[in-house]
Amino acid sequence: MKPKINTLVSLIVTALALTACGGGGSNGSATTNNTPSSANASASAISGTAAAGAPIAGTVTLLDSRGTRKTTTIQTDGSFTIETAGLQGPFLLRATGSAAGTPVTLHAAATSDDLGRTINITPLTDLIIANIAGAPAASLFDAALTDISAITTGALDRSRDTLTLRLRPILDGMGVAAGFDLLRSPFKADHSGLDGALDLLKVSIDQDRGLATITSRVSGHSIVDTLSSLSDTDALPPVDGSAVKAAASDLNAISAVLAQLNTALLNGLPSGSQLEALRALFDSDFLDSGQPLSAFLGSEDLPAGIAYTNPVITFRSADGNTLRIRCRMAVSSTFVDNHAAALTFHKDAGGRWLIQGDRQIGGISPYIVSLRAMQPGGAYAYQRYVEFWIDSPANLGASRAVLQGPGLPSISTGIPGLETVEGVMLGRSTSMDTSEMFVPDDDLAYASEVHLPMCADRPASRALCLDESRLQAYSVYTVTFLDSNNRIIGEPASTSLAAPPLSAAQMAATPEKWFVSFTSLSPATRAEMPNASNISASWTLPTSAGFSVSFLSFSADGTLKGLDLDPGATSWSLGRGIHSTTIVRDAQISISVQASGGREFTTARYYP
Repeated sequence: MKPKINTLVSLIVTALALTACGGGGSNGSATTNNTPSSANASASAISGTAAAGAPIAGTVTLLDSRGTRKTTTIQTDGSFTIETAGLQGPFLLRATGSAAGTPVTLHAAATSDDLGRTINITPLTDLIIANIAGAPAASLFDAALTDISAITTGALDRSRDTLTLRLRPILDGMGVAAGFDLLRSPFKADHSGLDGALDLLKVSIDQDRGLATITSRVSGHSIVDTLSSLSDTDALPPVDGSAVKAAASDLNAISAVLAQLNTALLNGLPSGSQLEALRALFDSDFLDSGQPLSAFLGSEDLPAGIAYTNPVITFRSADGNTLRIRCRMAVSSTFVDNHAAALTFHKDAGGRWLIQGDRQIGGISPYIVSLRAMQPGGAYAYQRYVEFWIDSPANLGASRAVLQGPGLPSISTGIPGLETVEGVMLGRSTSMDTSEMFVPDDDLAYASEVHLPMCADRPASRALCLDESRLQAYSVYTVTFLDSNNRIIGEPASTSLAAPPLSAAQMAATPEKWFVSFTSLSPATRAEMPNASNISASWTLPTSAGFSVSFLSFSADGTLKGLDLDPGATSWSLGRGIHSTTIVRDAQISISVQASGGREFTTARYYP
């Protein structure tokens, strides 16, 4: 069962949100283009800042026109410097790591004219390169040994200028000067100038469809960028400059509240006057996964050393008095690190920002799953489905729920406000003690999640499916919780699918891009298993950037093993045999890899 959400105590695994950084530095409103990045940088070095929602913790790799690579470590503030002596331009740069708990891979580019000066790596520079490549920037980096001659000063300037014009309303609102270069002007992460503008923008790339979506967190408006064309020139709608600056100011204020929260929880839940000071940070209407404030502050589960940093706005109300944010959550001396938490804040009559929790009595987590399973003859078959993990603890009063979204069948619910929707009614299991909701008349094998195959792949035993012709990038799905009298309770929980599943033809054409490939199994057959002293396997990783191994499952009659894997793992050993004295009747192994946007690609192999 996959982990669920309690945003102040547990983990939230986010969809890739490419936004601004946190930290300190200059305000990013300079007018100088191609400014020298550091007094200490050599004339052949490239320096800059790598950030995406926070400074990136990871590395920068530079690739020159002859295929030579150099790698350097990114500093804690996101800064990096990489030497190019002996290399030949133009250059591509790739920053890989994590930011605010989210895995990221971003790109930038430079020419020989840029040596000794600043080149930043952000979601915006990644988009600048994508518009030159006509495809996600990762594809140009991965194919760079063939040709990167398209990277010229003129091409970089044209792509930068087009993007700058499209973002002008937000940039103007944050006081970013007209001459500021998104690629080459230095900036620091202090929520002002360019960094403040990045805080208020969300860039999402659909790598399989060649589209990018840029969303203003102030107005909620979005524009679409066709990567293969520079003719997309529609800009984000004009916004009130005071509203933009107010949103950035609010983010600074919320950062201060989080700093107070972190100090108060440094050694665990305090007592006495310190507890009262902590209580003053919360709104009286606090609700987090169904817990009121009294239950939350009385919880023994609050770990010492919990810290929330690098907030990013995900929603701002029209009156500016409610903000929802995502931020990095870490707990010192534990495995909980670099994950994202979601919180709502409300501004009271005195202008203080107070923590309201997540405002929900349950949650929804989507997984876009593609399965590659070896058949008895050795060929692979492909299946695609979407899992929605939807839960609400039974004691919070939700006995049913309605899941709505594109591709679901049209139903009549009889519920005010939800009379006719594209959706499905959900209920609880009557035979299991579980907080999950599922489709009551669906296959009991999937009773812990809403498991929806694409209609084209639907097995005969399945009643429900998703019509993929109705799916688009970032299709929104909402779950509304109901009590036993079909009355709506709590706030609806929403999520979105980063992209529809790939087609079976796409997966079959280049499976190595998305799936692991087994290179060895030991023992290789079921007949050899009873006498084997150890069970092991090895595999190669997908070739696409940003994919990481996540989970392995092995079963052989009575032996069942499931475990989380390190992101770059290429082998596994059970460390023992299966202790069977008879021929094994059924054995299989599967490995899942995860990519951005809740996508999961699983390879299953049956032992002959």
